[in-house]
Amino acid sequence: MTFNWGMVGHGHISTTFGAAIQVVDDAEIVAVAGRNADRSAAYAQAHGIGAAHDTVEAMLAAGGLDAVYVCSPHPSHQDAATKCLRAGVPVLVEKPMTPSSATTKELIDVARGEGVFAMEAMWTRFLPAYEQARAWIDDRRIGEVQQLEAAFGFRAPVDPDHRLFNLDLAGGSTLDVGVYPIALAQWLFGVAPTSVAGGRLGRGDRRR
Repeated sequence: MTFNWGMVGHGHISTTFGAAIQVVDDAEIVAVAGRNADRSAAYAQAHGIGAAHDTVEAMLAAGGLDAVYVCSPHPSHQDAATKCLRAGVPVLVEKPMTPSSATTKELIDVARGEGVFAMEAMWTRFLPAYEQARAWIDDRRIGEVQQLEAAFGFRAPVDPDHRLFNLDLAGGSTLDVGVYPIALAQWLFGVAPTSVAGGRLGRGDRRR
């Protein structure tokens, strides 16, 4: 039996997800929903997806979905995922699950209330290297972990309207790449941080 995925959003990350699904046995993306009907249709045609919709509601109404991957812009995650959960459809929500802890809690409460599975798409948790590191830590092969130093970044041209920089689209480095070292720390130590501090590097402190 084939596991049928729906997808909300059709940007860069959706293409990466689609490529991953192609190497998974008995899984297929059968529908995509986006804000623009023409773009959704074009994306579906280009990637061999059978159905395209311009709203999440229309995709859900068509039925036949085992789960939905939400990869639309960050601020729309909660609304799209909530609609899926209310319809009884499990969701995999691209990170960050929502732009804030408060809205993430609201989404989790909906999932628990509806009894429907929801998960943030923190793909690094499933890497073989993570599993091996966990085994070594649990076996005390590297002793008790006392400190973690982690960084994740890339160079991006400054564009105030791009989602990476636009605050209205939950832009900023923390939600885009900062989540990875944060998630790594939580996974490694098994607890939430007791304090958080931040600062801005001066011109002379910037590293190339």
